[in-house]
Amino acid sequence: MSNFYLEAASIIDDVEGRRGSLKSLAALRSAKSGIDAKRLLALAANTLSYKRALTVVLDKAGVLREEAKTLTAAARQSNASALSLTLVLVHDLLFTSRGRIAASMSWPPSAAVTRHAARLKAELVKLQIKEGKVAIKELRTGDKRADRIPRWVRVNERLVRPDELLEALQAQGWTRQEEGQHGLAPKRKSFMVSPHLGGCMLAFHPSQTSNLVEHHLYRDGKIVLQDLASCFPAEILLCEEAKTVADLHVVDATAAPGNKTSHLSALLAKRKGLSRITAFEKSAKRFATLCAQLDRAGALSGSSRCQHTARGAVTAVRSDFMEVNREELADVTHMLLDPSCSGSGIVGRLDHLSSKTALLDERETEEEEQSERLAHLATFQLAMIEFAMGFPSLRRFCYSTCSTHVQENEEVVLKALKTTVAQSRGWKLAGKSSVLPSWPTRGLGSECGSEQGLADAMIRCDPGGSMSDEATTNGHAQLEATNGFFVTCFVRESENKSREKNRKRKARAKVMKAIKRQKA
Repeated sequence: MSNFYLEAASIIDDVEGRRGSLKSLAALRSAKSGIDAKRLLALAANTLSYKRALTVVLDKAGVLREEAKTLTAAARQSNASALSLTLVLVHDLLFTSRGRIAASMSWPPSAAVTRHAARLKAELVKLQIKEGKVAIKELRTGDKRADRIPRWVRVNERLVRPDELLEALQAQGWTRQEEGQHGLAPKRKSFMVSPHLGGCMLAFHPSQTSNLVEHHLYRDGKIVLQDLASCFPAEILLCEEAKTVADLHVVDATAAPGNKTSHLSALLAKRKGLSRITAFEKSAKRFATLCAQLDRAGALSGSSRCQHTARGAVTAVRSDFMEVNREELADVTHMLLDPSCSGSGIVGRLDHLSSKTALLDERETEEEEQSERLAHLATFQLAMIEFAMGFPSLRRFCYSTCSTHVQENEEVVLKALKTTVAQSRGWKLAGKSSVLPSWPTRGLGSECGSEQGLADAMIRCDPGGSMSDEATTNGHAQLEATNGFFVTCFVRESENKSREKNRKRKARAKVMKAIKRQKA
C-alpha cells in the first residue's frame, strides 16, 4: 500500500507541474506500477478537491514541520514531494469512511502522520466551524458549472473506426442516447454523439470517468479523453484539406500532453497523400508525457503501434518552438498554436486545483496585478503568432487558448492582423464557413469594431456552456457544455483568393451544365 500513496503523490506533483492531465497521468502511472488506475485517480482527485482545507489543517497541526525528515525520505522513492505525500495520507485519515491510512504502521510515513491524528481532526473541526460548514464534504473545492460538462471522449481514428467503436460499446451494454432536453443522466451507461464533430466525439456523464479510464478501449489508445472544445483546432485546421490530395507538413508548436497532436495525426491518417507532423515541447517531463501519449495513440513515428507511417506520423522534438530555425522547416504548411495562457476557461478541472493556482487566485484578487499578468501573457502570445507568420510555406494556422479573457483572445488576434509580417505576407482570418460554422457562439463583436466578419471568424466556448444553472437539473450533463475556449484560424490571402476563384469557377460550370441540359 505504500507504493499506492507514493504514486498518487507523484501524480499530484505532475498535475501541479502541468505535465499532463489527471486522468492521463493516472493511466500512465497505473501502467508502470500495476496499481489500479481507478483507485489512483480517485485518491489524487479527492485529495486535490480537498487540498485547500488539507493545507490549512496541515499548517495548523504542524505535521510536516515535525515529521519532515521521515516524509521527505519516503517521498524521494518516487520523486514526489513531501507535501504531496503528506496530503494523500492525511486525506485518507480525515476524509474517508474508514478514517485511517490504508498502509501498515511499520511504514514510517504512516506511523508519522497517524501520531498526529487527534490534532489533525481537531483542526479540521475548527476549520469547519470557522467557515460555517454543516458537513465536511462542503469543504470540497468545486464549480457547479462543471456538473454540466460531459466526459468527452474522442474516437482515435488511427486505431479504430467510429462505427466499429460504437458497435463495441453497444455490445457491452452502453446505449446511444439521442439529443434531448435533459442531457446525460448520472450513473447511466449511456452516451451521446456531438452534432458538431459527428461520430468521432462522444459525450458520457462525468460519473463514468473512472469506468472509462479503466476500460480496455482507453488503455489500448482507441479512445482519448479530451474536451470537445479542445478538438476544434485540429478539425478547423485541416477541414480545407478534407477533399484534396496534398503533401502536408503540420507543426504543433506546444504539443504536450499530446491530445491535440494525436487528433491531428488521426485526421491525417484518413487522408490520401503524404503528411507528417512535427511536435515541439521544451519541458523534459512534459516531453516524456507527450511521447507516452502519442505512443499509446499509435501516432509516434518509429513506434510499433504507428500504422500508416506516411500519413500523419508524429516526430516529437524536445525543443523550444520559438528558437527553431524557420528555414530548416521551410516546408511546413499548417500549424497549431496553443500557447501558455491564464487557463481562466477551465472549470471543475482538478488538474488546476494546485497550490500554485490557489496562490494565483488569491494574488489576482487585485485587479492591477491580474491586468499585469494578462498583459505579459498576451505579449508572449502575440510574439508566437508573429513568429509563426514568418514560416516560408505556411498557409494556415490555428490560434487557441483555454482563456475567457479578451486580452488573450480578440485583442491578440486583432493586434496580430495589424503587424508588419501579417500585412506584408497577406495573413487574414479564415471565414466563418471554414471555422466550424455550426458552433453558435462566435467572437465578441463589441471587441471587433465594425468588422462583424472578424467576430464570426472566431469561436468562443462559454465555461460550462451557455445554459443557466437552473437548466441543469438532477445532475444531468449537457451536450453543448465544454470548458471555456477560444479558437480562430489564420490563412494567407493568396489562399483565400484561390479558393474564391475555384468557387466561382465551379458555380459557372454548374450554370453551364444547367443551360446545356435545357437546350438538350
